[in-house]
Amino acid sequence: MLTTSKAPAGAFALTMGLLMIQRMSWTCRILCVLVVFIGLLLPTLGMVMSFDALTVSSSGSSLASLYDRLINTWPNVINALIREGWVLTGAGFGMVGSTMGIFPVEGSEIFLGMDNSALYLWAMLGVVGGLLYTLQIPLLFKLIEDESRVGRMLLSISVCWCLISWTTDMFEVAVANLFAGLAIGYVITAKQEAVTSRPADLQLTALPNLR
Repeated sequence: MLTTSKAPAGAFALTMGLLMIQRMSWTCRILCVLVVFIGLLLPTLGMVMSFDALTVSSSGSSLASLYDRLINTWPNVINALIREGWVLTGAGFGMVGSTMGIFPVEGSEIFLGMDNSALYLWAMLGVVGGLLYTLQIPLLFKLIEDESRVGRMLLSISVCWCLISWTTDMFEVAVANLFAGLAIGYVITAKQEAVTSRPADLQLTALPNLR
């Protein structure tokens, strides 16, 4: 796995470690919750903590790009949302991401790229976007319980997706969206099959006399 980006390499290593302890169900669940909430709260870190940009740039730190996001990118996006009054409702689909490059809106160039998927959803859909991001938690929980090869594969993809989303707009990557859709579809289909495979006596129905 050759890459100049540190996020995919780090996500790959952490995902491999998670797969090694998949049998420790509750430990995996706690780690998955932490991974999701770190991705959700990371963009706000620059608003509550002070980082010295000169110290970082002069030291040649390998985390300089992360510090740039903490100091410039994420705070500027959040401040723009607050200034425009879009904190709760979001800016809408046409004001976020690559659509801004095709159909630019004067004064809204800041929403072209956010380098964080949780912030991307927040900027687009407001509070609803943040709630959608947290839905990764039940998705990961279902995949942890699945001990099949397909389940383990989709678990590794989903965890890796979530880790990379800390510093990437994953919804702008078509292949990433494809794999996320596969994981979601697999969990939904498995749940439906579990319901239909139950004996008739155990199935709940609003009309118990009509069987």
